Amino acid sequence: MELFFFSSFLFSFFVFLLLSFFSVEVSLSLLTTFFLLPVLKSVSYQPVPFNLKEGAVGIC
Repeated sequence: MELFFFSSFLFSFFVFLLLSFFSVEVSLSLLTTFFLLPVLKSVSYQPVPFNLKEGAVGIC
């Protein structure tokens, strides 16, 4: 999973450098799409606790 975020960062950074010669607005939107959104999704993702999963049996 970390490899995906690292590769998305490298890709977005490369795109940012390429497009910075043409348009700052486009490069910022691509940077947001390929880097910031995956990072925000990973930070906001919280797995369901084990005891709340469907069909889980409590230990008595």
